[in-house]
Amino acid sequence: MNSEGGGSRNSFGNAFKSAGLKWTVSLCLADSDGDGQSNGLELGDPCCTWTKGATPNATTDVSDPTDGSKKTSRAACANPPASAAAAAAANLGLLAAAAVALLSVL
Repeated sequence: MNSEGGGSRNSFGNAFKSAGLKWTVSLCLADSDGDGQSNGLELGDPCCTWTKGATPNATTDVSDPTDGSKKTSRAACANPPASAAAAAAANLGLLAAAAVALLSVL
């Protein structure tokens, strides 16, 4: 790892790039270093609610999602979000229900 940037990407860097360089629910829920803790838990966003510009839920006892030997002692989210695919499917279901409701009044 190059502390000044550049060089080859680690597994978290590859996952972040695959996520379009954005913090997504899928990236948050993933365990890039294989240590049994989600990226979100390790970075202070255990429930995957962080948005750009906001402060993470936790700013202490964070760990490194690129190093499987480093873990946080914080507890995982009690009600983790659904996977991105499940969330998208749920949203699609809501849209379909809204469309049916709209058609029934037309």
